[in-house]
Amino acid sequence: MNKATVLKSVTAVVGAGVAIWLIINELISVMENLAAISVPGFPRLSKLLERLKNTVSKSKGDNADEK
Repeated sequence: MNKATVLKSVTAVVGAGVAIWLIINELISVMENLAAISVPGFPRLSKLLERLKNTVSKSKGDNADEK
């Protein structure tokens, strides 16, 4: 293996990781918006998003106390 082959492989893996992260991030955003307008049919999703929001809120509150 030469450096060019390794660099292409690393670039492909990093690019795929970034693309997957962006897709997941957008899907979460769409699901949050559906939950915000009370679209029925997402009870598990609603619970998951509520837990996520609570976790984020708690972590933001903890950081504010430390400052």
